[in-house]
Amino acid sequence: MRTGALPLMLWGLGLVVVVVLGVTVWDLSALPADLLAAAGVAAMLTGAGSWLSTRAGRTPPLEEPEGTEVLPRTSLATVALACGLTLVVVGLALGQALLWPGVGVVALGAGGLLRERLAARRLLEGRR
Repeated sequence: MRTGALPLMLWGLGLVVVVVLGVTVWDLSALPADLLAAAGVAAMLTGAGSWLSTRAGRTPPLEEPEGTEVLPRTSLATVALACGLTLVVVGLALGQALLWPGVGVVALGAGGLLRERLAARRLLEGRR
């Protein structure tokens, strides 16, 4: 199974390169540089984590020995988690008006992902 780890890590690296060029060549101010750098590092860490967990054999899709796998088409929880993390990062720079709602959205997204994971596991256990 292939994951999107490499493109995600390359995207993060690209963002960090843009930040370095922006600060050294184009005099990019601190706030945009910090936000881009944080997004780049987060993308690289997420890609690295995905790659490492795939290598360890602990990631979805959950497979039965016969090859059945659960592939959700969409996940609102993933979008909520990403938006919440964005709000937290921006809230750290701009203030608490975005930070705490972001923490709440992260909690909702993480709970949704846990719920999806448990539902997928129950679905596969029911087929055995």
